[in-house]
Amino acid sequence: MLRYHVCSLLLLLSLAACSQTTRRVNPAGSIAGAVVDAKTGEPIAYAMVYLPGAHIGVKSDENGRFMLNGVPAEPHGVRCGIMGYSFIVLDGVVVEAGRTTELRFELRLDPMQYDGVPPVILQE
Repeated sequence: MLRYHVCSLLLLLSLAACSQTTRRVNPAGSIAGAVVDAKTGEPIAYAMVYLPGAHIGVKSDENGRFMLNGVPAEPHGVRCGIMGYSFIVLDGVVVEAGRTTELRFELRLDPMQYDGVPPVILQE
């Protein structure tokens, strides 16, 4: 009987110890915002917004809006661009844990972005 109580006590102590152990997780925040044409202010759909160092990226939606979730809470370089427009790089964008950092990318037309891009032929 004593053996049963000792085993039960050890089991309870080990469960209590496991429940007290906290897993270290890098706190994260979010980056949200819009991608627009610098001249007209019109939204730019499907532009790439990404953080090369964190390997996180998304495309802007039909309204030019984007949301990057799970971004480590630290300063980042954020890049944005789409073919036909100049790419923009924002360095030192600070992300805080549990918060959303708002950005607005104003892209300028750059017809040179099309040079050297082979045409794509889609087959049905």
